[in-house]
Amino acid sequence: MGQTRWVLDAVHSSAEFEVQHMAVSVFRNRFRTLSGAVTLDEGAPAQSSLEATIDLRSIDVAPGRFLDTLYSPAFFDVEKEPTMRFVSQSVSRTDATSWKVSGTLTLRGASKPLELTVTDRGGGTNPFSKKPMRSFHARGELNRADYGLTWNAALDTGAAYLGERVTIDLNLELVES
Repeated sequence: MGQTRWVLDAVHSSAEFEVQHMAVSVFRNRFRTLSGAVTLDEGAPAQSSLEATIDLRSIDVAPGRFLDTLYSPAFFDVEKEPTMRFVSQSVSRTDATSWKVSGTLTLRGASKPLELTVTDRGGGTNPFSKKPMRSFHARGELNRADYGLTWNAALDTGAAYLGERVTIDLNLELVES
């Protein structure tokens, strides 16, 4: 079977995140611009790899004070570090359609380990380009403080305005390169 290289179809892929908001709800949003590639070896999963880059300036928020705050040094600090990047270091299969991908996430200049649970959603042939395609969903969770995202405020209940845990979801549609 051997290795196959796949590139991200950025139009049909998404990078989403969620964080607890005001201790009563969840704020969910997405980044519109991402790129990446997968090298897949079904017979030798340890030879597989995943890399993905997200443009932090592509967060799906209307221009204004909230967006300015997200771009600022209090949050993403996009002037210094405009992207978030994940590079795998190990890949293992957990069952017929699931993978464990361990790697490094770099955000705001901090590089920390991150484990992704990846589910194979299948594949086929694109009817327009006639190229093979595959789809995967990847999910991971991080502590935002590990990356210097420490801004918060106390509510009158004593709860934190923002939760510490952030869930990242990558919906990846890939085309064989």
